[in-house]
Amino acid sequence: ERINGSYSGDLLLLKNGINSSADGVERTMTALRQVLKAIANGEFAYRLTDKDIEEDFRNTLNTTMEVMQSAIGEINIVMGEASQGNFDKRVQAQLAGDLDTLKSGVNNAVISIAAAIDETCDVAEQMAEGNVTVRINGTYLGRLNDLKMSLNTSLDRLQSTLTNILDNANGVSTGASEISQGSLQLSERTNEQAASLEETAASMSEMTSTVDA
Repeated sequence: ERINGSYSGDLLLLKNGINSSADGVERTMTALRQVLKAIANGEFAYRLTDKDIEEDFRNTLNTTMEVMQSAIGEINIVMGEASQGNFDKRVQAQLAGDLDTLKSGVNNAVISIAAAIDETCDVAEQMAEGNVTVRINGTYLGRLNDLKMSLNTSLDRLQSTLTNILDNANGVSTGASEISQGSLQLSERTNEQAASLEETAASMSEMTSTVDA
């Protein structure tokens, strides 16, 4: 609404002042609605360009949009890299309030995932080299902790199985050694008995020769 009546003098000045203020407030509210609509639609590249809007107000809103665009842009880059298996990127933008909380949440999530993957890879490499005594020792939450517990449980079972196999193999080796030793002793006794029989046969032959003579 505007004052439309015909006035003169001070009343005309008052009318124009009020109408001008109303125009300024309307432009400001329209600009604010445009910015909020852009934020709601995720259009953080939006900027106010209307020079009729009060400069400080326009600069404040544009700076806010720049900060949000920078934050969302960096978060998109970090998450995009993470989706490609690269967990080295971090959100570096200087932020405040809820945006800083969001930044910390994203960075901490990436750090936790990177730590879990690094430790899992280290354990897998040592397993490939025959070391089944290694375990994942880091502290993780949620599904990362499930991954840790599953892998450690698998390693426990694998180590137990290998230990049993080695124990059985050692038992078989010991039994084979004992059988071999027993066979050797039996062979020696058989040889001794054969020699004794030969001696007995020789003696009987001599006795037979003597009798015949």
